[in-house]
Amino acid sequence: TIEDVKAAIEQGHPVILPAAGRLLPNPYFRDPGPVYHALVVKGFIGKKIITNDPGTRRGKDFLYDPEPLMNAVHDWNPENILKGRKVMIVAKS
Repeated sequence: TIEDVKAAIEQGHPVILPAAGRLLPNPYFRDPGPVYHALVVKGFIGKKIITNDPGTRRGKDFLYDPEPLMNAVHDWNPENILKGRKVMIVAKS
């Protein structure tokens, strides 16, 4: 959940989110967008989620609204990405 992501960030741990790339509302992706994608969540400001999104040259500090971001989060499922479970990777040192 977005609460889980925020809790990890508040503890100082960046989070890697795998996603169905074409569901991500990032206008800088080349059309039609990546089928599968991963991005790093590094913070939040107000209701926006701060990411480093390697899918575009403008991905540093890219802001996402929580609902569409979390809607796109899915683990890899080769038959249907949208049936992949919601997961996150918490980077701990």
